[in-house]
Amino acid sequence: MSSYNDYVDVVNVTHTISSGATFESLKKNIDETVNKVVGFLKIFLGINFLFGELPQVNIQKCLGNGQLIVWASQGIAELASASLSEDKYGIVQKDLPVIITTLVQLKQSLDKLNKVPALTRKVAALDDFNYKMKNAVTAAVKHSLFNICLNFGEYFNDFPLSKDVLQYLQVNIMLKNCN
Repeated sequence: MSSYNDYVDVVNVTHTISSGATFESLKKNIDETVNKVVGFLKIFLGINFLFGELPQVNIQKCLGNGQLIVWASQGIAELASASLSEDKYGIVQKDLPVIITTLVQLKQSLDKLNKVPALTRKVAALDDFNYKMKNAVTAAVKHSLFNICLNFGEYFNDFPLSKDVLQYLQVNIMLKNCN
């Protein structure tokens, strides 16, 4: 969030036109000044709170493509798992650290959605699309990670994975599902 002093400078702006200045640069300066003033008024008067985009809208946009995410994560996991026996040249194993890291980052982002009040069981009705889709995507990503861990678990020390990813997999995927 910008400070108040950034917007006060907007009020005291004076434009000096040098001999080399063009109309486009003057127009650009005026547009920037107008944008700063509008931003200040939105924050100061609370207009952004009333007419701005709600945080749940971004979540709804992402979860609208949830079925594609489910299919993609399951498809990538199945292809990666099948590559252990079918890819004799190891082409897929070359990209496996990127696949695992991306799936772990997606799972961590989905875990953060549990803190959003609109997607908790207490607030959401049982027939709410976003609640069900969040759970479906979370389950699919967890299943995909488990499938990869099941097939490649003994080779994880050979992959260049970060310590954070390895720790997350050991704590959240491997240990929980071995019990």
